[in-house]
Amino acid sequence: MFEDLKLASYQTLPKHIELDTNHIKMALHSLSAFQAASIVYERFELQSEGVTLGERHSDALFETSYKVDIPWCITGIRNLKTIALHKTKYGFGSGYEKIIEEKFIERVCEIFELLEATDFAISRVACHRDLWKNNLMYRFDNGEFDKPQHCLLIDFQICRYLPLTVDVIVCIVLPSRDHSNIDECLRFYYERLREQLSRHEIEIEEILKWENFEKSCKSMKLFPLVQQGIFWSLAHLPESHLIDLVENNEEEYLKICVEDRDGVALEFMERDEYYRETMTEAVERL
Repeated sequence: MFEDLKLASYQTLPKHIELDTNHIKMALHSLSAFQAASIVYERFELQSEGVTLGERHSDALFETSYKVDIPWCITGIRNLKTIALHKTKYGFGSGYEKIIEEKFIERVCEIFELLEATDFAISRVACHRDLWKNNLMYRFDNGEFDKPQHCLLIDFQICRYLPLTVDVIVCIVLPSRDHSNIDECLRFYYERLREQLSRHEIEIEEILKWENFEKSCKSMKLFPLVQQGIFWSLAHLPESHLIDLVENNEEEYLKICVEDRDGVALEFMERDEYYRETMTEAVERL
């Protein structure tokens, strides 16, 4: 049986409310506790056995979402290319269209290499990887959405064993439209992780130096930018349209998920102002 978190006054932010720096920091605070637990478990429970958490749980911590042969992922990437060409300032007539046509897929698919790269300067942990808006539940002060008191991370179905910086930069970039706060949020997270580890008499500099952490996070930024585009192209379609497809046209719903999303994305960029604004912003940023 699953706990009903609403009974404990937790909820996701309404669709029309954007996450601000306070929301992101609250999520990072919870993320630091989750990642510290992974580090502590590996050091005090697994190290003596000579295995990592990833090795011990290799039957569960394997890639399910971001590989070149996963239809959901590649369908989303192809859709971002189409939007870039047809609906952004970098599209046809801009002088950039040839670069996009020839290089977009290749460059975006560098995210697969990022996730497979081994950086021994960065600790690997159990990474959530799916920290978008609907997987963050908040408890608010007197129901005021701009005053989050605590955040819970939910839905760990694509968890994987990766450098901890993957989750940190995903948590900052993926759920939010405002990315001007990255430096502030990185420092905030690093200090929260320091506090979490110190409770177990682990000095953060032993396992993660600030300069390596900062560099790794920024080198990973491509990943959540691609995630954001793929997620938003589905999640920000009008809810009534998605419900209608799920209830009345399952074949078409599956098609836009794992085969071809171009037609519906271009259609709603014409018809729906919110979808047009969010997708243009995401793809132009990417």
